[in-house]
Amino acid sequence: MIALMYDGLELGKFIADEEQEKLVLKLNDNVKSSWLPYLFEIALEAGTDMNIIIKAWIKERIFPKNRFGSKRMLKELGLKKYDLNTIAKITRCSLLTDPYWLVYDEDDTYSVNSVRGQLGLENYPYNSLELTNEEEYIWRK
Repeated sequence: MIALMYDGLELGKFIADEEQEKLVLKLNDNVKSSWLPYLFEIALEAGTDMNIIIKAWIKERIFPKNRFGSKRMLKELGLKKYDLNTIAKITRCSLLTDPYWLVYDEDDTYSVNSVRGQLGLENYPYNSLELTNEEEYIWRK
Protein backbone atom coordinates (compact mmCIF):
# COMPACT_ATOMS: atom_id res chain seq x y z
CA MET A 1 0.00 0.00 0.00
CA ILE A 2 1.31 3.40 -0.96
CA ALA A 3 -0.56 6.60 -0.19
CA LEU A 4 0.15 10.16 -1.29
CA MET A 5 0.24 12.76 1.47
CA TYR A 6 -0.01 16.54 1.71
CA ASP A 7 1.57 17.15 5.11
CA GLY A 8 -0.80 15.30 7.49
CA LEU A 9 -3.61 14.89 4.96
CA GLU A 10 -3.89 11.63 3.06
CA LEU A 11 -4.82 12.58 -0.50
CA GLY A 12 -5.36 9.09 -1.85
CA LYS A 13 -4.02 5.60 -2.32
CA PHE A 14 -2.40 3.88 -5.26
CA ILE A 15 -4.21 0.68 -6.14
CA ALA A 16 -3.76 -1.92 -8.85
CA ASP A 17 -6.37 -1.91 -11.60
CA GLU A 18 -6.23 -5.56 -12.64
CA GLU A 19 -8.59 -5.03 -15.56
CA GLN A 20 -6.48 -2.33 -17.22
CA GLU A 21 -3.18 -3.73 -15.88
CA LYS A 22 -2.01 -0.45 -14.39
CA LEU A 23 -1.69 1.41 -11.13
CA VAL A 24 -4.29 4.09 -10.42
CA LEU A 25 -4.57 6.82 -7.83
CA LYS A 26 -7.88 6.75 -5.98
CA LEU A 27 -8.44 10.07 -4.26
CA ASN A 28 -9.99 10.02 -0.81
CA ASP A 29 -13.41 11.58 -0.25
CA ASN A 30 -13.50 15.39 -0.48
CA VAL A 31 -9.94 15.60 -1.84
CA LYS A 32 -9.55 17.88 -4.86
CA SER A 33 -7.22 16.89 -7.69
CA SER A 34 -5.80 20.43 -7.59
CA TRP A 35 -4.19 19.53 -4.24
CA LEU A 36 -1.99 16.94 -5.98
CA PRO A 37 1.53 17.59 -7.26
CA TYR A 38 1.03 18.87 -10.80
CA LEU A 39 2.53 15.74 -12.36
CA PHE A 40 -0.02 13.55 -10.56
CA GLU A 41 -2.90 15.88 -11.38
CA ILE A 42 -2.14 15.76 -15.10
CA ALA A 43 -1.60 11.98 -15.03
CA LEU A 44 -4.85 11.43 -13.13
CA GLU A 45 -6.83 13.45 -15.68
CA ALA A 46 -5.15 11.59 -18.58
CA GLY A 47 -5.61 8.13 -17.04
CA THR A 48 -1.86 7.48 -17.13
CA ASP A 49 -0.41 4.42 -15.40
CA MET A 50 0.67 5.78 -12.02
CA ASN A 51 3.61 3.35 -11.92
CA ILE A 52 5.27 5.58 -14.53
CA ILE A 53 4.46 8.75 -12.63
CA ILE A 54 5.56 7.47 -9.21
CA LYS A 55 8.90 6.31 -10.62
CA ALA A 56 9.53 9.69 -12.28
CA TRP A 57 8.46 11.59 -9.16
CA ILE A 58 10.65 9.49 -6.86
CA LYS A 59 13.65 9.98 -9.14
CA GLU A 60 13.24 13.76 -8.83
CA ARG A 61 12.97 13.65 -5.02
CA ILE A 62 15.86 11.31 -4.18
CA PHE A 63 19.49 12.36 -4.37
CA PRO A 64 21.25 11.08 -7.51
CA LYS A 65 23.76 8.27 -7.28
CA ASN A 66 26.62 10.48 -8.48
CA ARG A 67 25.87 13.39 -6.12
CA PHE A 68 28.80 14.66 -4.07
CA GLY A 69 28.49 13.13 -0.61
CA SER A 70 26.15 10.33 -1.71
CA LYS A 71 28.30 7.67 -0.01
CA ARG A 72 27.97 9.52 3.28
CA MET A 73 24.21 9.87 2.80
CA LEU A 74 23.89 6.15 2.07
CA LYS A 75 25.79 5.39 5.26
CA GLU A 76 23.47 7.69 7.24
CA LEU A 77 20.50 5.79 5.80
CA GLY A 78 22.11 2.47 6.77
CA LEU A 79 22.62 1.37 3.18
CA LYS A 80 25.67 -0.16 1.53
CA LYS A 81 24.59 0.46 -2.05
CA TYR A 82 22.42 2.92 -3.91
CA ASP A 83 18.89 1.69 -4.53
CA LEU A 84 16.32 4.30 -5.50
CA ASN A 85 13.29 2.40 -4.22
CA THR A 86 14.89 1.55 -0.87
CA ILE A 87 15.92 5.17 -0.36
CA ALA A 88 12.38 6.25 -1.23
CA LYS A 89 10.93 3.88 1.38
CA ILE A 90 13.34 5.07 4.07
CA THR A 91 12.91 8.80 3.36
CA ARG A 92 9.23 8.56 2.29
CA CYS A 93 10.28 11.02 -0.47
CA SER A 94 9.71 13.73 2.09
CA LEU A 95 11.30 17.14 1.62
CA LEU A 96 11.36 20.27 3.74
CA THR A 97 10.56 22.45 0.74
CA ASP A 98 7.11 21.04 -0.04
CA PRO A 99 4.31 19.18 1.76
CA TYR A 100 4.20 15.99 -0.33
CA TRP A 101 5.43 12.60 0.82
CA LEU A 102 4.55 8.93 0.49
CA VAL A 103 3.16 6.49 3.04
CA TYR A 104 4.56 2.97 2.75
CA ASP A 105 3.31 1.51 6.03
CA GLU A 106 -0.17 1.73 7.51
CA ASP A 107 1.21 3.26 10.71
CA ASP A 108 3.19 6.08 9.03
CA THR A 109 2.43 9.50 10.49
CA TYR A 110 3.21 13.11 9.65
CA SER A 111 5.11 13.76 12.89
CA VAL A 112 7.31 10.64 12.60
CA ASN A 113 7.76 10.00 8.88
CA SER A 114 7.81 13.42 7.18
CA VAL A 115 10.74 15.80 7.39
CA ARG A 116 8.48 18.75 8.13
CA GLY A 117 6.69 16.85 10.89
CA GLN A 118 9.95 15.67 12.45
CA LEU A 119 11.17 19.25 12.68
CA GLY A 120 7.96 20.32 14.40
CA LEU A 121 8.11 23.76 12.85
CA GLU A 122 5.04 25.87 13.54
CA ASN A 123 5.02 27.27 10.00
CA TYR A 124 4.61 23.73 8.62
CA PRO A 125 1.51 22.43 10.39
CA TYR A 126 0.13 18.99 9.60
CA ASN A 127 -2.99 20.76 8.21
CA SER A 128 -1.26 23.25 5.94
CA LEU A 129 -4.36 23.52 3.75
CA GLU A 130 -6.11 24.96 6.81
CA LEU A 131 -9.16 22.74 6.36
CA THR A 132 -11.76 23.50 9.02
CA ASN A 133 -13.83 20.36 8.56
CA GLU A 134 -11.05 17.91 9.50
CA GLU A 135 -13.44 15.08 10.33
CA GLU A 136 -14.24 14.73 6.61
CA TYR A 137 -10.67 13.69 5.74
CA ILE A 138 -8.11 11.02 6.57
CA TRP A 139 -5.24 12.34 8.70
CA ARG A 140 -1.94 10.85 9.74
CA LYS A 141 -0.88 13.11 12.60
